[in-house]
Amino acid sequence: MHTIADLLTLFSESPKAACEATLAALPALLDAAPDVLRSGEGAELVEKIIAESRSDGVGADAVELILERGAAVPSLGSLVSMLSCRDDAQRLRIVRQALARGATPADLAGDKTALAVAAAFAGPEVVQTLAAVASEETRLSALFAALGSNRSNAPKNAELLLDALSDIDRPGEKGLSALHAVALHGSPALLERALARSAEPSRPSTSPYKFVCENCVPADGGFVPHLMLPVGFTALDMVEQAAGIYATLHAAYGKKGGFAPDRAKRLAELEGCLGLLEARGAKHGEPRREGLPAWVSEIDGLLAALGEASGVGAPRVLRAASAVGTTGIGPWTYFSTTLDILGDRMARGPLAERVKSTWLGAVLLGEHRTLKKPRPKGFPKEAQQPLKSGPTLAQRGEAFLVLWMPQPGKAQFVAIAPDKVEVLADDVGTFLRREIAALGVDVDAIARTEAGKMRGPADGPSLQPRILRASYDAPPAADALNRVGGLPIGVTAESWPRREGKPMHHVLTLDLREHPILRPEGKRALAFFVSSPREHEAYAPGNDHVAVLLLGEAELAAGEPAFPADLEGPRLAAGTLCFENGAHLSKKQLLATSHAAWMPTWLQTGDEESLWAAKPGDFVLQFGEDLVPGLSFGDLGVMYVFSKTAWFQCH
Repeated sequence: MHTIADLLTLFSESPKAACEATLAALPALLDAAPDVLRSGEGAELVEKIIAESRSDGVGADAVELILERGAAVPSLGSLVSMLSCRDDAQRLRIVRQALARGATPADLAGDKTALAVAAAFAGPEVVQTLAAVASEETRLSALFAALGSNRSNAPKNAELLLDALSDIDRPGEKGLSALHAVALHGSPALLERALARSAEPSRPSTSPYKFVCENCVPADGGFVPHLMLPVGFTALDMVEQAAGIYATLHAAYGKKGGFAPDRAKRLAELEGCLGLLEARGAKHGEPRREGLPAWVSEIDGLLAALGEASGVGAPRVLRAASAVGTTGIGPWTYFSTTLDILGDRMARGPLAERVKSTWLGAVLLGEHRTLKKPRPKGFPKEAQQPLKSGPTLAQRGEAFLVLWMPQPGKAQFVAIAPDKVEVLADDVGTFLRREIAALGVDVDAIARTEAGKMRGPADGPSLQPRILRASYDAPPAADALNRVGGLPIGVTAESWPRREGKPMHHVLTLDLREHPILRPEGKRALAFFVSSPREHEAYAPGNDHVAVLLLGEAELAAGEPAFPADLEGPRLAAGTLCFENGAHLSKKQLLATSHAAWMPTWLQTGDEESLWAAKPGDFVLQFGEDLVPGLSFGDLGVMYVFSKTAWFQCH
């Protein structure tokens, strides 16, 4: 007779055969020892069955038998999310058995509850069974999951969950109510169902909410925009901003490409929901935001003045501005994203004639969304770098308006023509004031802020990649954070990483204020170590040949330590880590250049999902021999450093 140990061994060799063998062996095994599955080995076996179950239902049959015999059930979230059943009828039987054994709809599968997973993927009968015994908060979170799913069962599941909620106006843990969720993510038909039960259609949200504008990219793809809807927004406010940005970007990107049909459908749903809320008499709220950069008040003042002069009105413009998150962006992105929400409204009406004669007028009309970057050839030498690295905002005749950052923390608006280059302004505030005044709008009374300049990676996050260079002419100063090789900073004899008792070698330390996006709370720098510069075995995520340390201000204040007396092998040369703007580099060029970014550029492709599943943490940087020539990278390889681990890929 098979034992559990036999079956576990079989799973390690052939999961497919193991599922069939387990199903065949279990009846006799359970007859002989009814409690055998209650051991640690039993729990491990059930987990393997779930993970390796197949679409023909063999694994599910085994789990069903185990539950019938009264064995303790693993997380219901795992059963719902991972177990491959023959059909929903079998899934429903297993769910009912699990509930009878003490499982709950709030059991987690990762960060989602069992009910949320079922709402996104399972049939209505399973959802209805779980919703009947779920808490109000679990039902609400599952409603969000159903609204975010594209499975055929999801709309019916959303209806069931909406009907199961006792109060659709009460905000949940996410700060949004069921009415908010349905208005923002659902169909007009579902919103009508919700409004019929709503007693407070103008109830505000209680937490900020990130709204991802899915499919709002050109046909060839790109960065997906998002809105950060503030505390105090009502359903009317939320849908107004979402419908606005979808309308603007759908008009800009057109009807071609794979994203267009879904984008058009979502736009129609948002506009339909907006009409229903307005017909019901829903009111606008009072958005509340905290921790805003100093420049927001100046840009808001300029936007409000422009809104009044254009006839759009300051309240509408400021509602749009309040939906733009300020983390990781500067004043120009804040201003232009507000325009994305408003479309070309401010270029019509009283300002319609004047917009044709100003640079800002072209931006108000939305030219920057479809304007192609001109080739640098044929333009003056001093125009080459701005044209390569800066976004092109407008065109007037043969001249182009380009925004670029000659250095971190400084932005220039440059008019580039074949015969000359003219710097129009060195910061966003100056440019906007001059251009808005040219439209006939008085902006003298709007207070200026010293922080009203475009921020660069040196003093705030930015999505642009940062090229990494190493200067080995002189070692870094004792208090410098950015360094390669040599001694680390902020690491003591006690905290110096070791492998098998031996100290590891410092490779680099990065001041996270220089990173394009990463800002871990309470952490200022990242230090990276390897077991041996030439003989490390950092082949995969989670290996023990690397160490990644996140250091806070208190740790960094300790300064440089001494080298451990037992550090073996040659030390990496000490140098200073330097940075350049990498916005102009193509994906191929980035792969050949050491850089910090918000996402890796993989040398080997096709295995990305399994790499992310290894939970490496947030991506930090990637580098090669151009940065640290004394480190082994295999055959022309690239080292990928995340916040929890690091490994290299090679040819």
